Amino acid sequence: MQPFKSTTQARGARAEDRALAHLRRQGLEPVVRNYRCKGGEIDLVMRAPDGTLVFVEVRQRSGRGFGGAAGGGALPGDAGAGAAVPLRRGGAGTGPAGLAAGRL
Repeated sequence: MQPFKSTTQARGARAEDRALAHLRRQGLEPVVRNYRCKGGEIDLVMRAPDGTLVFVEVRQRSGRGFGGAAGGGALPGDAGAGAAVPLRRGGAGTGPAGLAAGRL
């Protein structure tokens, strides 16, 4: 039995589905979805063809009233940029971590 999802959660899940499909068409493969960590949650963790791990925060916007996808600030409970801190400090990986934002 599926747990109950609010309308907002259902819209967010559909947005994640669209983002996942788009990234797969670009050659990325999913590693984990909705990864929960101390800083919050990472919507998608993907692996690029060259082995690079890509951390994706999906934002569903019904309009431009709250800013675009790249300009939206992190919400409380979002891992956001904080999720990359262990990578930069050599915790979960030893390579450099980079963050990028874009709009589908």
